[in-house]
Amino acid sequence: EAIRSLPRELKATLGIYGNLERFKPFVKVLRRLAGDDERITFAGPFQRESVGQILSGLDVLVVPSRWYENQPGVIFEAFAAGMPVVATNLGGMSEFVKHEENGLLFELENSEDLAQQLRRLGEEPGLLEKLRTGIGPVKTLGENVDELKVAWTFRTGETPNRGSQDQNTPLMVGDTVYICTPTNVVIAVDADTGKEKWPTNPKVKPFFWNRSRGVAYWDGTRPKVAIASAPGVAPAP
Repeated sequence: EAIRSLPRELKATLGIYGNLERFKPFVKVLRRLAGDDERITFAGPFQRESVGQILSGLDVLVVPSRWYENQPGVIFEAFAAGMPVVATNLGGMSEFVKHEENGLLFELENSEDLAQQLRRLGEEPGLLEKLRTGIGPVKTLGENVDELKVAWTFRTGETPNRGSQDQNTPLMVGDTVYICTPTNVVIAVDADTGKEKWPTNPKVKPFFWNRSRGVAYWDGTRPKVAIASAPGVAPAP
């Protein structure tokens, strides 16, 4: 929608990369939105070793995620290639993409705002080069790990049982860190102090062993969006 709304004199193009055989209903929606606009191409997947080559042919990378991300590797791949990023103004992305410094941010689920940011790149002299020069050194994984410091520790109070293992990846949203114990107890922790805010136990009984690998977050204040799986089929309420 954002690309199609841009004036053609900007000569902007969009390449969509990824496996087109997965999530076919979603790909179908994307093709419908693209229509017959020749500025939009579905480039498909590419081999991992070709990342540098693919990025070298782009001016900016757009990361339009609609959910909270941790630390998207694709953003750092773009930065390593000297490429600014246009991303959703949402935690995990906005922590690394600094508006008008090394990229641009747009409002969640607002294609008009995304189009406006893309339009700026073509109409504001020197903006793209300014964003390129604003990209700082990209640290390696090892360098990031070496700089980590313990801010606080938190203990759930659970004892090992039935081969339980802590495989949880915590999720931070705003000022809260959400964790899940091996027995599926979800706990909210203050991100600054490490103090427990609340726990909730859904009382889910595992089939084999006690393990929970992560949690997801949904903002209930946002409007719900559903896509019908076929023409004439209404989404379930």
